[in-house]
Amino acid sequence: MAVDTAAIGTVYDALIAKVKGTLDDQFSSGKLKGTDYANVLASGLNATIQASIKAVQDQPIQDAQVDMINAQADTEASRKLLVERQTEAFDDNLRVEEAKTLTNVTGMFGAGGTALPTDLLSKMFTAVAAITP
Repeated sequence: MAVDTAAIGTVYDALIAKVKGTLDDQFSSGKLKGTDYANVLASGLNATIQASIKAVQDQPIQDAQVDMINAQADTEASRKLLVERQTEAFDDNLRVEEAKTLTNVTGMFGAGGTALPTDLLSKMFTAVAAITP
């Protein structure tokens, strides 16, 4: 993997400015003296270099994670549409079955020679009308 030294340098410059500012404040206030200041500064430089490299190396992983999250959001939106379509299909099938059942019941009444209840006939016509264009 190629190392992007310009990106590492940019991250390093930003981090080291903060580290150096903090250490200078500590030195000015007398909390760090002479060799302690030099040792902490050297450790800070080393840690800053490592953090800069890690930040640049981890960026492609973070970008891939963002892409994955965006793809998952798209999938969830598509899944919602699929569930809505399936629900509509189930509702359509239910209306068809209701119309079939009412038609069969009405036919049985007629075949038996009995008078058709008015509300049954109107329910059948309404159910058939709901499934036909």
